[in-house]
Formats: sequence, C-alpha cells, structure tokens
Amino acid sequence: MKAMETLQFQAEARSTASTEFFEMPLPQGTMKLRQLMKSADLDEYDGKLGTGSTVWDSAWVMVRWLERCEAAGELQIPGLRILELGSGTGVVGLAAMALGAQSVVLTDFEPLLFLLRENAERNASSLGYDLEQVAVSDLAWGSSIPEGGPWDVVIACDVVVPIFDSEALADQFATLLDGHAPVCYMTYEERNAECGRRFVCLCEERGMEVIELAREQLDPKYSPDDIKILRLRKIVA
Repeated sequence: MKAMETLQFQAEARSTASTEFFEMPLPQGTMKLRQLMKSADLDEYDGKLGTGSTVWDSAWVMVRWLERCEAAGELQIPGLRILELGSGTGVVGLAAMALGAQSVVLTDFEPLLFLLRENAERNASSLGYDLEQVAVSDLAWGSSIPEGGPWDVVIACDVVVPIFDSEALADQFATLLDGHAPVCYMTYEERNAECGRRFVCLCEERGMEVIELAREQLDPKYSPDDIKILRLRKIVA
C-alpha cells in the first residue's frame, strides 16, 4: 500500500476511534455503533472491557473485504450462517448481516455482551436485517461450542494480540473446524511479528492449514501492509 494511501486510511479509521459513536458506510446504509471510552464511560468501562469496547483499524479491512470477497471467488456472504469470535462492538458480524448473511452468533466475554446487544438492536432497522437472527453469546476461548451451530464460516477480527491467549485461540479454531464449520477467516494487525508467527505455528500444530490472502483480494484503499487476513482450514489426510 502506498504511503499516501496508508495515511489516508489511518486518518479515516482512527478518526472514529476517539468518539462515542463509530460510523461505517455500507451499501445498505450507515452502521452506527456505540463505543466505550475510558474517559467518558468510566462507570461502564470499569477496567473490565479490555480491547473490545472500541473499533480497531483491522475492522475496516475485514468489512471492506467482505463487501468484495464474492467477486474475488473467496466467500459468498448472502445466506450464510456465521459465527464470530471476539466480536467486541459487533462491527464485523453486523456488517455481515447487512450484507445478507442468514444469521450470526456474536461472541465475546461476558462484560462486553451488553454492548453487542445494544449495537445489534441499534442497526437492525437501518441496515435491514432481522434482529431475531442475531444471537449474542459469552465464549471463553478453548474447546467450548456456542449454541446455534453448525456454521458455514467463522470470522474473527484483531484476536491475535500479545496480551491474548494464542494457545486458547488456536484450540478454539481447531475445535470449530472439527465438524462445526468448514473454514475460518480472521484479520489482525501485526503489532508484534513474533506473536503472529507463533499463532500460525500453534494452528499448524493442531492440524490446520493457514493461508494469508493475497493483497489483490483486499480493497485497495483498505489494505495496509501491517493488517493481514488469514484463511484457516482443517487439513484432511
């Protein structure tokens, strides 16, 4: 990605990171999500919400990829049953609903679930999806399976972070790919190269094939070099 394009992307993505409401234009309308900021929402934030209470740059990359992945021959969103890990504010999963997914299960840890429910309700009418087809579930990574499966695809955004448990995350993907979903797509910002390499090794040790999608498949405006989208599948002997 060219330097000027990178600066423009960062300016657009991060301009909404310090506001109470995040807005993202979609073909169906503008998605509006509430974020929690430490300074403005201290009572609700209370130090328990981790990184999931705001929208990060990689969300832009994944949503813009979802908008164009059918044309790239990678994934067709309309009609899919989707599970999302580490949903945070719900930006990626709700965008998938707006793009025609049949249903989505948004998961995160319990303190964030109220924000997911609030944002799902806020956008249902304006983006034209059925709120009854959006489920919100507590999920601690490891070997648990949420209700609502099986799924056509698992998605995750910015879940490979040095402070997160990469082994538990790899276990979760391996569990889901063992008969609950055929493929997983995840995006992450490479803040620490060793963290990313370790996660890939952990997945491969658990019998998964990990492929980084070609930059040509991403939206040219939303493809900074430090944000990657990976496709995970179970290796069948």
